Amino acid sequence: MSDQTWEIKGKIQFFDTMTRDDGKNLNKPLAGVTVEIHGANVGRIYDSWGKVFTDSEGNFSLKAEKSKSKRNFKVRVRFEDKEEILSINTPLLGGGLASDWYQVFETADTTDGPTVNVGTKTFSSGATGDLGKSDNIKRAHMFYWVKTSMDALKSRGSGIQFTSPINVAYPANVISGTSYANGVTRTAYIHRNSKTDHGNVDTVLHEVMHLWNYQHNTGTSNWIQAAMSGKSTHEFQEKAATGFHEGFAEWAKDALMSELFARKAVLPANRFSLATNGLNTFETLERNDDGVTHGLHLLITPQVWAYKFGTSAERISAVETGGRGTLTFTAAAKGSQPPDMPATPNVTLFDVLKVFLAGQHPNWPTAWQVGTMDNGLNVFFKRASDILPNLSNGQRAMLIEMLTSGQTKEPKDFL
Repeated sequence: MSDQTWEIKGKIQFFDTMTRDDGKNLNKPLAGVTVEIHGANVGRIYDSWGKVFTDSEGNFSLKAEKSKSKRNFKVRVRFEDKEEILSINTPLLGGGLASDWYQVFETADTTDGPTVNVGTKTFSSGATGDLGKSDNIKRAHMFYWVKTSMDALKSRGSGIQFTSPINVAYPANVISGTSYANGVTRTAYIHRNSKTDHGNVDTVLHEVMHLWNYQHNTGTSNWIQAAMSGKSTHEFQEKAATGFHEGFAEWAKDALMSELFARKAVLPANRFSLATNGLNTFETLERNDDGVTHGLHLLITPQVWAYKFGTSAERISAVETGGRGTLTFTAAAKGSQPPDMPATPNVTLFDVLKVFLAGQHPNWPTAWQVGTMDNGLNVFFKRASDILPNLSNGQRAMLIEMLTSGQTKEPKDFL
């Protein structure tokens, strides 16, 4: 029997119930996932016809030269991208990761093709088989969140992309009850047990950006010593480097959510709110996770000259901006644009990530040295003002004053 060109095609997507803040639940394509086609012509004994990857719209197509015999087909999906730099897996006992495949289609009867369109397969509640299992649906969300973020960084170039493979393990029953990123296994372990489920976008992107940090710094962040001492890395006052590392991950998650997933940007905190939360000096602020997070949000706040930060004794009515852990901050008040307002500082999420890289300025020949314990927000701001053309030393001093609850100047006073 002569051969013919078979084509098996379809589309993979998920029903997004977890990402958007506006209440809209949307079918979204799963771009870049691995799809494997299996064919059988005798007794449903399948063999692999090969692997392909979905395009930006979730579509896949595999062509193969095979005989004209009638066939059965099944299609499996794995949350691993083409470059094999990202995988979303189930953790195994002993700390390894399963190589998870999810069957999304199987023909009921044989077909003589040559084109087999399996249609659109959606990971969603109520779907049949592997498509409808809740853990698989959450892993589909996670692949979308992380892959979208990774692609955005890669598209910007300049070395800020992820430089080596990472994994996300879910559900991971972490003994400590806290999700964490392991720089040795290059894996973000997302905790879940009978009482707690951390399988949400905030936790996943926070831990993934820890992994990004590990790939773009030198030295160690001393987490083992913190754990051995019986303390967590979320104390109210930590080493400046530890506070920066944790605060950065939370800030980066927030910034990605705003840049890529339509969440409102986090506004910088006012001075009264900083003082109320015990962050009375800049030195205290940079040794606190939430303080660092808000310092970095201030760094990327557009038109900062139009804001009023008040004083430690002046309550400003504005929206709450939230905060990691137990602290909640109230935002600085946005006022009218002052005359002749400068265009700078005009610093973006992607600019901040460039500050980590080696060789950007003669004063900073190495990558960000996370293991140097005084390398906190103050040192990072100094490094940023040297590296970034849109941030001067004078503007850096202005930002530090806005983060110091005992000060009284407003940004417009620096014009």
